[in-house]
Amino acid sequence: MSRAAKRQMTQAELHAFNVSHALCRDETRTHLVKPFGIEWQGVGYVGATDGHRLSLQASESWRDFVREDAPRCGRLLDSVAGAPCLGSLSATAFGDECRIFPATWDVWFTFGRGSERGYASVSKVVGSGKNEHRVYPFGRAVSADWIPSLDTLPEEGLAVRLGYLLDAVDFINNGSIPVFCAGTMEPIVLLPVGARAIAGAERIALVMPTRA
Repeated sequence: MSRAAKRQMTQAELHAFNVSHALCRDETRTHLVKPFGIEWQGVGYVGATDGHRLSLQASESWRDFVREDAPRCGRLLDSVAGAPCLGSLSATAFGDECRIFPATWDVWFTFGRGSERGYASVSKVVGSGKNEHRVYPFGRAVSADWIPSLDTLPEEGLAVRLGYLLDAVDFINNGSIPVFCAGTMEPIVLLPVGARAIAGAERIALVMPTRA
């Protein structure tokens, strides 16, 4: 959508558009095909989810989207509220020119060791037998700005759907993105630059892990 078209939107319409990437595309799941309003930790959000990811935009118009059949996301948010920040990832590492691999791929989001600033990589094992090899859609290091903030990171990395990861990066879309996660099979949460905690963040992009 063009910037001119966005300028014609009301605040409520814009916030609903911002989270629309996370809506379910299956029209039979009627409670997941449109945005909803939710208040969490004292902040009102416009949200969208397809059951595999959740995007929330803080909005003064959140009450306009409150509905009885809205998905119940409060317990999920409570479960990740205390997740530690693993580090910060540069949004610029995921350039459009590199987005040539299937969005349906389940990829490994891995945190490197061995350098002071660390690195992160996104990879996928393809082929089988002698033809098996690992592909790095964005290069072996997606960001020189990855700054681990924990002494011990998951060695095996985090498995995540590639398209969901890219949508989350685009939704946050601002500089150095803090990444929060409590463990290998726990949700991955991306927040705007400077956010120190999930609760109260202006935007929240939560992605459920997969089994790559």
